[in-house]
Amino acid sequence: DTFGYVLQPTDVIDNLSQPKKGNAVRTPKDLTAVSWAAFCTGNPNDIERDVMKVQALDMLNVMQRLQLASAMLREEKKKLRAKLALMEMKEGKEES
Repeated sequence: DTFGYVLQPTDVIDNLSQPKKGNAVRTPKDLTAVSWAAFCTGNPNDIERDVMKVQALDMLNVMQRLQLASAMLREEKKKLRAKLALMEMKEGKEES
């Protein structure tokens, strides 16, 4: 995240429904870092992302912030896939 917190490499599982013996579960500190790090991705001049950042600042619940971050990242993924498809179409036309 922007505050310099780094997740320590461990055998961490994210699936809480099937915890494996000997594996650690993400700590609240880890989840908080991940929730804020998600808002540091993408285009720095993206107004939609900035609006979501402001919304995230109002959230005290880490799970709500993670859900907002997840929604934002899904939208970012859609935009990137659309750009990639457009580039592939342009490359296909240039080769023809």
